[in-house]
Amino acid sequence: MNRLSLKIHILNKQLFKIISTFRGSKFKHLQVLNVAGNPFTAKESDYKQHLIFNLINLKYLDYVFIDESVRSAINDEEKFRNQLANQESLLKALANEEEEEKENQKKRKAMQVL
Repeated sequence: MNRLSLKIHILNKQLFKIISTFRGSKFKHLQVLNVAGNPFTAKESDYKQHLIFNLINLKYLDYVFIDESVRSAINDEEKFRNQLANQESLLKALANEEEEEKENQKKRKAMQVL
């Protein structure tokens, strides 16, 4: 297996979008990544968690070894975040359905009055 060391200069959040889209597939050989000093690292407080979660074979990030216990904790946190996001989406959908039902009831009452 070839070890790949890659230094990237990133200007914006496009890296997150690219990596999330291809989670674990396109970057399966990427083991070392240094993004320290890139502008987005100062703005994105959770960039390390995001990269470690999505780059499943990454061994070193910003010259620091990624311990399996750290990766496991990040995976658990990401799963929890995804569950929360799914619950929030479900709650919004239910609220929208309730609102639509109220509107329909108002329309039916208005039709009965006529």
